[in-house]
Amino acid sequence: MKYLVIVALLFATQHSFSQKYYKKMAKEICKEFDKTENQSRAELELLFAKTTFKYAEDIKREYGVDITADGSKEEGYSVGKLVGQKVAVEMAQECPYALMMMASSMKENEKSPKKEYTVDPTATCENVKTGEFYYLGSRKVDTTFVTFSKGYYVERTNSGHYYSIYSPVWKDDCTLSLTLIETNNPVYLNIYKVGQELTYQLAQNSEESMVLKSQSDEDFYIEYIKIDHNSTDKVLEIE
Repeated sequence: MKYLVIVALLFATQHSFSQKYYKKMAKEICKEFDKTENQSRAELELLFAKTTFKYAEDIKREYGVDITADGSKEEGYSVGKLVGQKVAVEMAQECPYALMMMASSMKENEKSPKKEYTVDPTATCENVKTGEFYYLGSRKVDTTFVTFSKGYYVERTNSGHYYSIYSPVWKDDCTLSLTLIETNNPVYLNIYKVGQELTYQLAQNSEESMVLKSQSDEDFYIEYIKIDHNSTDKVLEIE
């Protein structure tokens, strides 16, 4: 209960106009969450993201920031966080049980400190350009399975319901460029455009995992856990 109170106290509304669309957002999130078969923090956060993009014009009128274009920038991130906080105030009235779930997850995450990564200048890209991997989001709410092949890079998440297909190009031995070809991930559809390029540099490589570092965000790392090809993990095969 303490964490629910903390969550609610952090979120404060300021204007009647703001309150109006925040309340609409909260109602829609709660309604869709009630329809979700496997209720989880991952599903709740996905609904938050989808609804935030739906109300992007309202957010832009209030804050002067296009969150669909600037969501990955510091200003867009700050506005997105503020909107999420204010919507949560309304959700405390509409579906407090959903906030309880998120608060409980926040409490669990406090027990696991954020993993820090560094760049190993001696790391090589041996045995990482093809294969099967998976990674966890920063909040560890869902697993993303990844297939590296010579012609495709494919991600599957949300138990396989969402996918993203990229064209991979190794610009040099350890610099990876990914160009988005197709996705049905509702969050990605609002953040990325087909043809958009993402570039990563290998930071670490071991028998168990590899770490890629974004070239556009100095603090963004992804750790890919290698899947044993002899294991029974079900992965997508690309011809």
